[in-house]
Amino acid sequence: MGTKILLVDDHELLLDSLEIILKDIDDDLQILKSKSCQSASNIINSEQDLSLVLLDLNLPDAYGQSLLTELVNKYPLLPIIILSSSEDPLEMQQCLNNGALGYIPKTSSAQVIFNATKLVLAGGIYIPKEILPASNGCHTGSDKSALTPRQKEVLTLLISGISNKEIANSLSCTEATIKTHVTALLKSLGVANRTQAVIAAQKLGYKP
Repeated sequence: MGTKILLVDDHELLLDSLEIILKDIDDDLQILKSKSCQSASNIINSEQDLSLVLLDLNLPDAYGQSLLTELVNKYPLLPIIILSSSEDPLEMQQCLNNGALGYIPKTSSAQVIFNATKLVLAGGIYIPKEILPASNGCHTGSDKSALTPRQKEVLTLLISGISNKEIANSLSCTEATIKTHVTALLKSLGVANRTQAVIAAQKLGYKP
């Protein structure tokens, strides 16, 4: 089964540009487009095999943050990336706290948009540089004591390179719960993705 991505934005030009940027994500990529919250909700309700949603915050019929919260509650396993003109770090953090697995400012390059989307499709989380530590996310001010026991378990399994689903099976919990733990881990370690988390964890002495 190929990748199916829903793009939600009220600007036709941006939708077309995103389709061009993402065309090489998958040989069997299918792009769906929506210009409103209502239309997006209808598509998501009818398309049960969506791989990812790229959601704008400023839509004509509702604030995207509301739709984000609704979708996370209704479809906890559906990855959602916020793509917004806002570069407010507080808003970025709020979106991630509310369940988005990435936040991409619209000023980002095509390569950043492509890489961030591919990262989230692979089970990672994209955190914009605006809310990362000044050291570009490679330094961690965290230590082992800053993590909860469950986070330490998740991190140890993360280092072994297994997927969120496999971690969930190992710890007898849901994949959505593991995604929440991974999000918290990335924030605690001050990193942008799973790869950087593994590097940071190894520096703290964690081993698979």
